[in-house]
Amino acid sequence: MERTFRGGILFFTQNARDKVGVPWELIENYSKDSTIHGVKYVCGKKQHCCIKIFWIIIFAMSFYFCAQNIIEINKVREERPVMISIGKKLIPIFEIPFPAITICPEMKAKCNKINLTEIINRKSQNYSEEEMQNMLALNHVCESHLYDDNIKNITKNNKNIKQFDIIEKLNELSFRFDEMFFKCRFGEYEYKNCEKYFHKVITDVGICYTFNMLDHTDFINNNSMHMDLHKPAHGKKSCWSLNKDYDSMKVKVYPKRIINNGQQSGLSVIFKVNSSMLCSNCVFSPYGFRVTLHMPVELSSLSKQFYNIPFRRETNLIVKPNMIYASKDIKDYEPNSRQCYFSNEKKLKFYKIYSKANCELECKANFISRLCGCVKFSMPRSNETTVCNSAQLECVYQTELNYTTRDLQRKLLEKQLKKDIKQGKTNKNDERFEELEKLGSCNCLASCTNIKYDVEISQTDYDYFTEDDFLTAKLNVYFKDYYFSRLKRYEIYGWSDFLSNSGGTLGLFMGCSVLSFIEIIYHVIIYCINKIKSKMSSEIIPS
Repeated sequence: MERTFRGGILFFTQNARDKVGVPWELIENYSKDSTIHGVKYVCGKKQHCCIKIFWIIIFAMSFYFCAQNIIEINKVREERPVMISIGKKLIPIFEIPFPAITICPEMKAKCNKINLTEIINRKSQNYSEEEMQNMLALNHVCESHLYDDNIKNITKNNKNIKQFDIIEKLNELSFRFDEMFFKCRFGEYEYKNCEKYFHKVITDVGICYTFNMLDHTDFINNNSMHMDLHKPAHGKKSCWSLNKDYDSMKVKVYPKRIINNGQQSGLSVIFKVNSSMLCSNCVFSPYGFRVTLHMPVELSSLSKQFYNIPFRRETNLIVKPNMIYASKDIKDYEPNSRQCYFSNEKKLKFYKIYSKANCELECKANFISRLCGCVKFSMPRSNETTVCNSAQLECVYQTELNYTTRDLQRKLLEKQLKKDIKQGKTNKNDERFEELEKLGSCNCLASCTNIKYDVEISQTDYDYFTEDDFLTAKLNVYFKDYYFSRLKRYEIYGWSDFLSNSGGTLGLFMGCSVLSFIEIIYHVIIYCINKIKSKMSSEIIPS
């Protein structure tokens, strides 16, 4: 390669450049006009080799740190793409439904139907078929540690009992609606017939009554073999969904909503129970009711979270709605990245509308069905699945415990594996991946749009009737404030954010912009055009 020195500066001759095969003309022309810092020192025609080497090192270091920062920006974008923050404006309470309210009596059976205390103390061990069936039915709704061992032994040793429908038997033993509910009022309207607005449902604690829940045709699939008692069937069409606000401008809509806050605008219920019908069946103290508040689109578990409504007390449940909604731009991310599902993303077998509660109930039912060959009477089930009898309850209780433990084990194992993958301490052959697969997961993430009804509770003395034969209680449910703040799931780094952050990094380390890249394209195009013209002119044969 031909080289020459001029004034101590090293130059490649034209012949040497041509032999290398590099388009030096293009590089030199670009270096003269380039807006990228340092290029003219690296590619300059008359630069000393030491200067070129120095600027090559600086250029390489700047490029390295620039690339690292852009990679880090993209990593943050992929790992934490969604953030939750408080919305910019306050929302009036009439834009969301009043909560669905499910009320369950702590008294599982009337004393004139069955008296467990009398049965336990009875000297004779001869029990009628009906008594045995009643005890077996109560075995499904009495808390296991409260249900007396004597009753368990009685029912365990009597296996020749005719099969019976547990739900029908519980319905037969339980208090009728008019034996518990005396008066009710919603907003300014006092209902003469409360039963018209409360609908019987089956929950994990027995026969309950729910207010403001959607009709079963709106959220339960037909392939679910729920009995009629499971389904709130009132025929009222819903004009609200999680994905959109009410589609009606009317005040009287379903699910019900209220137009003001305060006790006068909420739900009030007075309970009245004949004390002669109470005895220690399943529950020792206190007598009363348990209440839970939930979205109208889901069935709630009253064994997990509830509020006690004791007799001789007026209980106020003061509601503060906690709503999260999602912006449309997060739909492009995977559900596990944004940690939520949109309503049409995850299909459930038994429910038309996805919610975390519905998903977990269905998942637990499938888990118990797989291990015990049956499900609890209150769980969703298909035509092929049977309801567990009393002999199978031990399997159900143990499986429920294993279900909770399994979920925790999976979460801890996933966390450890993610940590090891980042640190390069594991590979595809790790046995823990197989263990993780065996544990399984229903992946019941939260709904991207979700309403939770947080509650403040207060109680005062209450005695509506002076007669000794009756026990009374009062429940008030109402919104605390007229406005509430919504939380919003939104994209932290969209493509515009990524481009602006990356552009800032490129400008900081390389001193370039979009126009700098257009300059490169421009010089390449001009170079190619000149080459083509030069080649065409050299091929012209003179006449």
